[in-house]
Amino acid sequence: MKRLCCCVVVLGLFEFLVNCQSPCPGIFDYRNEGGVIYGVIMVPPSGPVSSVTTRVNFTIAARLPSTYVGKLEPIGSSQILQNYNRGAPIMYRVHFPVTSPLPRLTSLQVNGNLLCYGPGDVVVPNRYISTISLQHIIFQRPNSGNFIYQFDPGSKPNSVYEFSSSPEVGADPIIAFDENDDRRGTWTSGKENKHA
Repeated sequence: MKRLCCCVVVLGLFEFLVNCQSPCPGIFDYRNEGGVIYGVIMVPPSGPVSSVTTRVNFTIAARLPSTYVGKLEPIGSSQILQNYNRGAPIMYRVHFPVTSPLPRLTSLQVNGNLLCYGPGDVVVPNRYISTISLQHIIFQRPNSGNFIYQFDPGSKPNSVYEFSSSPEVGADPIIAFDENDDRRGTWTSGKENKHA
């Protein structure tokens, strides 16, 4: 019985290590503290700026259980932008909506510049792929020494793309989005489906 428990623990750790490989170590890393898995982003300084817009995209090989898509949380004091302009990096903690399966980073942009990219999950028959996009803006309020964090409205919970695949032989798959542009699509086989 002890061997079985040890094997399960070792396999779980092995799975975590295999699935937690970052495409850009040092810029984006996965962390595990007490069984809580999260991401850490380090934005290197690039010279004085008035704002920093950070956008990160992930794929998840599952359908999300709720409308929560995670969030970016800056780590540090309220003087983050001032410190960044003096040469210090900006650090973010990435809260994932799920950690099993682990989200895979597909792109990380800061002020429109691509810092990191990696392969997403691959669509295979009968599997959902959810794509999430998280954005965070740090800027200085005019006529104030205070620095503000504002989450972009684009990061609201409906910014989830979901695809399920069930292709027919010989059919060309398409992605169909509904007319409300709620960013939910269905991976179909050869004909358009409206997703409510």
